[in-house]
Amino acid sequence: MMLDIMNEPAQHMDEDPCIEDEVVMENGTTDEKTNLIINYVPPNMSEAEIKQMFSSMGTVTSCKLIRNRNTGQSLGYAFVNYEKAEEAFKAVEEMNGARLQNKVLKVSFARPSSNEIKNANLYISGLPKHFKEEDVDGLFRPYGKIITSKVLKDVDGEGRGTGFVRFDKRHEAQSAIDELNNRTLPGTSTKITVKFANPPNSRQPQFPAQSAIPSPLSRALTPQRNFSGGPVHHQMLNMRYSPLSPTGFGSSSCQASCHNNSTSPTSPASPNSFEGLTAQGWCIFVYGLPQDATTLFLYKLFSPFGAITNVELKAEKGYGFINMRSYDEAYTAIWFLNGSCHKGKVLQVSFKTSKNNKQQRS
Repeated sequence: MMLDIMNEPAQHMDEDPCIEDEVVMENGTTDEKTNLIINYVPPNMSEAEIKQMFSSMGTVTSCKLIRNRNTGQSLGYAFVNYEKAEEAFKAVEEMNGARLQNKVLKVSFARPSSNEIKNANLYISGLPKHFKEEDVDGLFRPYGKIITSKVLKDVDGEGRGTGFVRFDKRHEAQSAIDELNNRTLPGTSTKITVKFANPPNSRQPQFPAQSAIPSPLSRALTPQRNFSGGPVHHQMLNMRYSPLSPTGFGSSSCQASCHNNSTSPTSPASPNSFEGLTAQGWCIFVYGLPQDATTLFLYKLFSPFGAITNVELKAEKGYGFINMRSYDEAYTAIWFLNGSCHKGKVLQVSFKTSKNNKQQRS
C-alpha cells in the first residue's frame, strides 16, 4: 500500500522549511487501520527504540523511521504497522500526546496516498509575531479542513513570523493561497505570503551562494581571499554579530582586547566538501570558548541561525561541537560567529574536519 509520505523536510534560512508531515486516516477499512504514523519523534531516537516502545501495545509487524536520504539523519517521524487493528487503536489511545524528551508525540492512522491529499502543506511568512497556532487556524479554517498547523518560534519563545498549515485536500490549500497570499491582516501594515511548502519535485539538495548570506551584513561578510585560502577580515572585526550581546554585536572594547590574540579564521567548507556532514546534520567545530561556557551558552549562541540537533561541549579544553540541521544554517552561523569575541576570547568557528579531531586529541 502506498502511503502519503512527503519528501524529507528541510529547514534553510533562505528556503521555506517544512514541518514534519502529519497524515490522518478517518474512514478506512479495518485492514488499513493497522498502520500508524508517529510525528515529532526525538532526533536521537533509533528505529529499534521506537519498535520496542510500541511493541508494548501489540505485535509490531514493521517499523520504519524516516531518514534524510543524503545524511541519514532522522526526519522526526516514523511508521509502525500492527498485526491487529485493536492493537493500533490501543497505541493511538495510549501514545498520542505522550511527552518524550522535549517532544510531544503525535500518533495517528496513516492514510493511503492519493493525488487529492498530496502537497497540501502551506508555508506562511509575514505573520504578526504574537500569532499562535489558534490564530493561524482561525485565519485559514474558512478554506477547508486543517490537519495540523505550526508557528515557528525562536529560542526565547517569540514567534518568528512564519508558520505552516496542512490541509486535508490540496484544493483547499490552493483556495487559501488564492484568498490570503499578499493580503494585509487587520492591525498590521505588512502583507503575508502564502504558498505551497517545498513540493517534493522541487526538493533537490541545494547549497547557498556566498551572496545569499542574509542582510544586513551580507555584503560586508562577503570574504576576500588571501593566499592561504582563508577570508581576509578588515574593520568588520569590530562589529561582529553576537546573539548574546544586547545589541546583537560584540562591543568594540572587547574586540579590541581580543584582536592581538586572534588568529586568522578559516573559511567555511566548500559546498562540495562533506567533511562536516554527520548522521545528526552538519557539524560545526568551535574553539576558544570561555572557561565558564556551558551547553546553554552554545545553544543561545547558535540557535538564532537555525535548528540545532545536538551540542557537545568539552569545557575543560575550550571547544565544542554543534550539529545543525541544514548546510545553509551552519554556513551562515560560521560566517557570523567566526572571529567573534566573548569574555575576552576570540572564537574560531568552522565545519568539523578530521584535522579538528586530531588537533584536539593531541
